[in-house]
Amino acid sequence: MDRNRFNSEVRPRLTEIRIGRQRVAFDRLELDNGWTSISPATGVPVNRKETVYGTQANAGLVKRGGTWYVDKRISGRRVCQSTGTSQLAEDERFLAHLIEQDRQAQVYGVRPSRTFEQAAARFLLENQHKRSLGKDVILLKQLMPWIGQAPLDRLHMGTLQPWIEHRRWEGAAVGTINHGLKVTRRILNLAAGEWMDDYGLTWLAAAPKVKLLPDTNKRPPYPLSWDEQDRLLKELPGHLAQMALFTVNTGCRDGEICNLRWE
Repeated sequence: MDRNRFNSEVRPRLTEIRIGRQRVAFDRLELDNGWTSISPATGVPVNRKETVYGTQANAGLVKRGGTWYVDKRISGRRVCQSTGTSQLAEDERFLAHLIEQDRQAQVYGVRPSRTFEQAAARFLLENQHKRSLGKDVILLKQLMPWIGQAPLDRLHMGTLQPWIEHRRWEGAAVGTINHGLKVTRRILNLAAGEWMDDYGLTWLAAAPKVKLLPDTNKRPPYPLSWDEQDRLLKELPGHLAQMALFTVNTGCRDGEICNLRWE
């Protein structure tokens, strides 16, 4: 849009903020509203409201299966995410909140709020090479109904406790629950330490401390006596006896032992 057209069609609807003698600033929300009220193709003013299923919806909101979704370009970036509700008024406030968050981040360096679901999606995309990715996906799917829409900066052991109690009620082993906590802790640490957004800010100011549950159901180790070791080695073939002797004297795990080669 050229300057003359901007001054005649959009600028009258904006609030000017003088900066020094020559510079002028405009409110980001008003600027977005002023632009979307002009048709880019014809230059003719249009109504920002569009009818969806008999209701009036702001441009940038799409209804799918009874739930509203945001699908809008904000500051040149396409934002696509669920609002998590079917109430149009609440969805419009959600969209306005996203636009305001973007303005706060650009102007004042305020970190935008992101959900655990967004962080989990990025984690899975960046770890396609992991052999245990399938297990991580299953654990994250179990977590989504409990903390998926929770902002990252509000996650801590207290918000994870309902999920922990539910998994215990389902009879999940402590080790399985701890694996879910480990994945959650890893995502939060990445959000606080490595993931940077377009504004040069990390996704999370500081990662909360996520403690693992004490696993008291593990069978304690049983050391062999000298007599039991001798009896065990006598019962094994020669090649396995050598392997067993190496194992009891080093304490190596079976994976390391079985991958050894004579050369």
